[in-house]
Amino acid sequence: MQNGVVDVMYWLELAKSEVRGEEPEHSREDYLGLRLRSKRREAGLDSVRRDVKKELLGAADSPASAMEGIDLVWELVRQRAVEASFDNMDIDPRVFGRSAAPSIVMARHLIDKGDTAAAEEYIQKAFEDAVVTGCGGGGGGSAKAEQDGETMSSILEKIAGSDEYGSLAFLCPDGHLNIRDYGKKLPACQHEDCKAKVAC
Repeated sequence: MQNGVVDVMYWLELAKSEVRGEEPEHSREDYLGLRLRSKRREAGLDSVRRDVKKELLGAADSPASAMEGIDLVWELVRQRAVEASFDNMDIDPRVFGRSAAPSIVMARHLIDKGDTAAAEEYIQKAFEDAVVTGCGGGGGGSAKAEQDGETMSSILEKIAGSDEYGSLAFLCPDGHLNIRDYGKKLPACQHEDCKAKVAC
């Protein structure tokens, strides 16, 4: 998020609240937290930017046309961003499209559990299916999926199955994958650093 955007968002909320005669919904501290989270996400992508720049500068052949150069940049961004998504929780898997997102979520879960061999299948599938465009949502991946009635939850349910309580695989509010046993509920996220209430 560019410098000043968070300040403008805060001022707009203050103006709206004053016109309506209400208390602001968010405090200045909420907006400072948003700025810090945004800066952290940007810093998490520095390695992607460096790798793409290094590969572009090291490319043996120059692109034959401007369009070929743009295509090369997007392909390098796609490859490096997908690679980073397996251990960078600030990268929303949905930006790579509805086909790749569940594979990234499953790979993260398996890597977190120490089962890198099992994760390899999902990693490969994510690389094959991922799409990246100049717009968020992987070329409309998550928006298109929701228009088709497919959300991340419904895709995970197709992969893991369901019971009377719902999907056996689901995301906690912080985006960690949880997989529960058939017929049993989970009181909280199973990720060791999270423990958000999931009530499922």
